[in-house]
Amino acid sequence: MATFRASPTWLNAYKLYLNTDWMTTEKLVSQIRSEEPPNEQMLLGTAVHKYIEDGSHSEEFDIDYASIDEVMADLRLDVMLHELRGSRNLMTEYGEIQINSLADGILGLMLYEWKTTTGTIQLDKYIDSMQWKVCAWVFELPRIEYRIMQLKQGRKKDDTTWKVTKSEVLPLVWNDRDMIEINHMVNGFIDFCLRTDLEAFIQPRDEVQLLEAS
Repeated sequence: MATFRASPTWLNAYKLYLNTDWMTTEKLVSQIRSEEPPNEQMLLGTAVHKYIEDGSHSEEFDIDYASIDEVMADLRLDVMLHELRGSRNLMTEYGEIQINSLADGILGLMLYEWKTTTGTIQLDKYIDSMQWKVCAWVFELPRIEYRIMQLKQGRKKDDTTWKVTKSEVLPLVWNDRDMIEINHMVNGFIDFCLRTDLEAFIQPRDEVQLLEAS
């Protein structure tokens, strides 16, 4: 039985806490406590995800959906499994840790992740992310592909439509070195939470189906 839980989002935030100056202790704690409301870029990304998932149009954002269709044109979204939740237990020095993950899409033996940004596309950020490494491990699918979309509004003041102006396809393959990093980050993350009185926020959940770890 799992003693605590962790997520790819938390583990990536913890990695940024270790490796950057802008992810402070206060900011990391706030993320774990879910105290930070989503900003406009996050809400825009959610709207794009929802359109890819089921064709829903946003009531909050004016989006050029044809520009998204162009990015996804080579994929069979109609037969893809969307927003699939999974969980797998990892044995650590703190006992079994429940690792919960969400796959944006699975088609055959390939995982897919949709990413949006209103700034510059930085491929290194996605390559270094814990998100895809943990997701690949949870679902036991080593191949993952990012579809990254840069969205911009028109230059005219009255043009509020968000349009994909640039996109990148980033294929990645999981390997054993990623498992070493996952173990290191999970142990460090749990230690951080216990030292900062966050134990109540990392209790395991029952509503996700566990995948038996090999």
